[in-house]
Amino acid sequence: MSTISVGTSLGNISAFVANNSRAMLGQMGSIASGYTVARPADGIADYFVGRKLDVQARAYAGIRRELQVASSLLDVAEGSMAEIYSDLTNMRDLIGRYFHASTTDEEKKRIATEIDGLKGLVVHTVEHTIFSKRHLLKDSSDNPLTEVRVNPHDLSHIFSISFGKSHEVDMSGFDFSSFANRDDALAAIDEQILRAASFMGHLAGTRAGLNAQYNISELAQNTSLLQKENTLGVNDVEEVMLLTKRQITQQAAVSMFAQGNVMRASVLNLLN
Repeated sequence: MSTISVGTSLGNISAFVANNSRAMLGQMGSIASGYTVARPADGIADYFVGRKLDVQARAYAGIRRELQVASSLLDVAEGSMAEIYSDLTNMRDLIGRYFHASTTDEEKKRIATEIDGLKGLVVHTVEHTIFSKRHLLKDSSDNPLTEVRVNPHDLSHIFSISFGKSHEVDMSGFDFSSFANRDDALAAIDEQILRAASFMGHLAGTRAGLNAQYNISELAQNTSLLQKENTLGVNDVEEVMLLTKRQITQQAAVSMFAQGNVMRASVLNLLN
């Protein structure tokens, strides 16, 4: 009778050790991953909730990357237009000096050369400010420089960047030698300065909108990750305490199993 009791106890202990080992492995996997559900077998409903939140977080992360590229585009455009604005204001100062009564003919030649040189710099900057094969400082109202779909749930929600004809600095019609008086020359250059200022103002508004969209996407991404953490996240303190408890009981069970084997062997020796 005692032999049957020992065998039954050992069987229970063996089953406990096996089940406890599997539980500890699962716990260690959860602690390592940070989530209670890492595969469908851990809970099919929660697993697909986590997958959905992951997809959503990745979508917003992708949107943020695209907005960062768009921000780089604006950086390039802003830097180039700032140079143009500086060149245009320098041209305006030179025009004032050229038509001043005290300016000699020799000084006028030098000033005219400087004005033509600055005009060349402006034209060159407009023509060669390119980002991803697009001219940034030219009219793009009919064909936006870039478009970012900022809502993964509504692909029609698009943030676009473009500049109109009124923002384009165009020096093709500016010929300084054709101006007979100061007022006409200043009027021509002031028109281009106004266009440059309009471009910078439009760019500032576009950047503010872009930054707002970036912040919204960052918040949405973090919200998705936080929701996943709150739903499926592991409580490290509780899990470590439970794992420690299981390790202690595992050691005790293994010790009992070993003692049971010794006892059963002793009983068999007595019977023999």
